[in-house]
Amino acid sequence: MGPSIFANLPFELLERIIRQQEPARIAVSREVCKTLKTVVDNSPAMVYTITLAKYGLKENPAALPVSAAERLGLLNAQVNSSWVEMQPGEDTEELITPSFRLWEFFGNVFAHVIDNNIIFNQFASPRTNRPRLTWEVPLRMRGALGDFGMDPSQDLLILARSDVSPPVLTLAFRTMSTGHGHPMAKLTELTIPTQAIDASLGLSYHISVCGTFACILLNDGDDGNGFGLFIIDWKTGELCMDLRRSDGYDLVSFAFVSETQIAVCAVEREEEEDVVQGIRIYNFLSGQRIVSVADRDCVDLFLELPGNFRAVYDCTIRSDPTPAWPGPGDTFTQFYDHPDELIYTIFVRSLGEHDDVTLVVRRASLLEHLGRGVRDIPWSDWGERGASCVDIIDGDSYWTCRTFGSLMVAANIDTEALTINIDTEALTIYDFNQKRARLFPESLTSRSESTGKGEGTRLTLVPFDDKGEHVGVLEGKDEGKEKGQDATEDEFDWETESENITNDSFDCIASLPFRKRVFPNILSEGRQDAMIGLDCILIIDDEAQFCVLSL
Repeated sequence: MGPSIFANLPFELLERIIRQQEPARIAVSREVCKTLKTVVDNSPAMVYTITLAKYGLKENPAALPVSAAERLGLLNAQVNSSWVEMQPGEDTEELITPSFRLWEFFGNVFAHVIDNNIIFNQFASPRTNRPRLTWEVPLRMRGALGDFGMDPSQDLLILARSDVSPPVLTLAFRTMSTGHGHPMAKLTELTIPTQAIDASLGLSYHISVCGTFACILLNDGDDGNGFGLFIIDWKTGELCMDLRRSDGYDLVSFAFVSETQIAVCAVEREEEEDVVQGIRIYNFLSGQRIVSVADRDCVDLFLELPGNFRAVYDCTIRSDPTPAWPGPGDTFTQFYDHPDELIYTIFVRSLGEHDDVTLVVRRASLLEHLGRGVRDIPWSDWGERGASCVDIIDGDSYWTCRTFGSLMVAANIDTEALTINIDTEALTIYDFNQKRARLFPESLTSRSESTGKGEGTRLTLVPFDDKGEHVGVLEGKDEGKEKGQDATEDEFDWETESENITNDSFDCIASLPFRKRVFPNILSEGRQDAMIGLDCILIIDDEAQFCVLSL
């Protein structure tokens, strides 16, 4: 069918036909002829669809107007803002935290416990006109609070505590807004029997919510390693999986990778030299409720870490938000990174000569081998093109998760300044969204690789296109300055070099492309650390004083 036939059809009919296509095909249709280009360009709905896909975003209908033209206007405002440029705003907010014992930061909400209350701070959002709010709710729970988790998009607050005799984990489901029982939870409190708890060294928790499901990792103070991981349906109170530590394994960390799968870091104590460490992917709705971490038959996937990681004693996987975010009650979040573009940080500590390493992995890379009939996946088949390796000084970080969506933030010591004996730090913002990486190919670098056996590292940080061809690291040079959107006078140029870790025994290929921007120390003096939310960055100093930057 030639373009002349399309030219004779009414524009309304052409628009209906083309709108049925996937975003990529709509973009291709636009290039066929002038008629189709005119049809697409004059359809707010199709331009909106193309722009969403182009920037690797998804929409949240609950927070958007019905009109396609109005949605397109809001979307254009976001993709043309400092958010895409990874440009922090100049205005800062202060956050006072008299107590820093128990806290959570999720989205744009920071919460911490003071006495018998939880204080919530919702930071302002210039993009969505969300106001700055502060409120507190009483802790309505019997016994001493152990920890808490939250999901602002569902107005969900989960309170947790443990008892030693009998050993049980008790969870209470409340609303963040009032502290009363959550109306969607069948049970206001849920008690889960556990293995014997040794509370002499203290207890700690990690709580994460993914839609209907919540996961709780309970640590009993034994080297900080968990002994029980529980996945529940918080609305019905059903226990979906009880994953238990076993002899020879330390249950260290977890992260939801879908609404049915969870990634678990369980470090196998190395008694033999050929032990391969990796990430375990479980289907927690498989019907097997009590599972031992040593039982490999219950694992859907075992994603091997690079072969040169030896004597690993800690492996922490984290991601914010979970793939089910935002919840149906979220009326503020208009656009968010596509779930496939979510990134997971895997922080590996070992006794080897390569010290600590931070890997950044796409969610799509963690899931791409599911259902293919092969359980053990070597690093070369999943990590080389689906992960990157960044140099983060994370040993004594305040934070266990630095990401939100495809963005990551780190407060690293500026190595260039150290060479001239100036002790300064830099705030670095990374963007691993692959759609946006393709939009900003201003500066390409060639493959960076040290050669020679035993002479140094072979850490490759280069991207590949859809056909597997090497295309270079996509990191913009001076782009923000060209558009006149400088955040600070002392802002560094966009970085262009690959990041390398130079250790004699470290051999790792990690080629996921990313963009990054580096900024000078935000706080006036002292060490700083940072965490990123939906559209803000939280900075903390040695004195546990905070400031908040809009993004």
